[in-house]
Amino acid sequence: MKKLSVTLMLFVFLHFDHSICKAENYGEKLTKNWQKIFGIDPKKDGEYRWFAYPVDNFGVLTSYDPPTTRAWIDSDRICATWSCIESKPPDDIVTRISVNGFADPGEGGPVTLDEKTQKKFGLGLLLPGLADLFKIGGKLDWSKGVKIVMKMEKGYKRSINRDRYNTFVAERSSNKTLKSAHLNGRLAYVAADILVEGISAEITVDKKVNAGVDAALTKAAGIAPKDASLKFEWSSSTDGVYKLLVKHPVVLAVQIRRQERGGVLTAGESEKIISTPLPKPVL
Repeated sequence: MKKLSVTLMLFVFLHFDHSICKAENYGEKLTKNWQKIFGIDPKKDGEYRWFAYPVDNFGVLTSYDPPTTRAWIDSDRICATWSCIESKPPDDIVTRISVNGFADPGEGGPVTLDEKTQKKFGLGLLLPGLADLFKIGGKLDWSKGVKIVMKMEKGYKRSINRDRYNTFVAERSSNKTLKSAHLNGRLAYVAADILVEGISAEITVDKKVNAGVDAALTKAAGIAPKDASLKFEWSSSTDGVYKLLVKHPVVLAVQIRRQERGGVLTAGESEKIISTPLPKPVL
């Protein structure tokens, strides 16, 4: 069994070809599937923005000073989750999920993905992303002779602890841009998100049907890691079975609200949900 461990700030999905992203936004295509899986009613719970791929940052607390006259770009983001509170992600998983107590997580059970969702999420996004990450060239048909079984151990709905974040920004933050946006009522921030933990995937390739994909995934498994920091593990066996394990919780969706007035963060309907598309993180 060969093992591959690569240092990544984010999950493998971040590195797939942006031309794929333009043609097929799987985050948008899977929105209804995710809503059903996590029991979200947009009319009652408010609108969530679903990432085209999962990320291990850019969840609750992420703050923006968004423009009103043009589309958002990445530079409109003031800070992401952990940099907003000037901290590093801890190793302790409970503290990590609660973002040092700045978020209140509601834990659910295992996330069940139906066959349709697994196919869209895995074959449409995961495998092309993996190939791009390891710079595997050539046009590969991921739909023939490839089976993928995905699991997510737990799902969380997290909401920001507004009082604590408000106090931090006003009294403790050293980020002048964040403090200015907050003081002057321009702040937009991720008030809630959907987080999943324990993503794993088992990919089985019929070598007789799709030798090209099997060769590509075998090549990926043989690439040496750059260092020992582990964010995900990729392994292969000789019988065309490949396994992927994501070690850190990742964010699937966020709900962004705009500050109602300067100097405070208020709960409920008074802070309007921003429905404009999210800028794609440049990482």
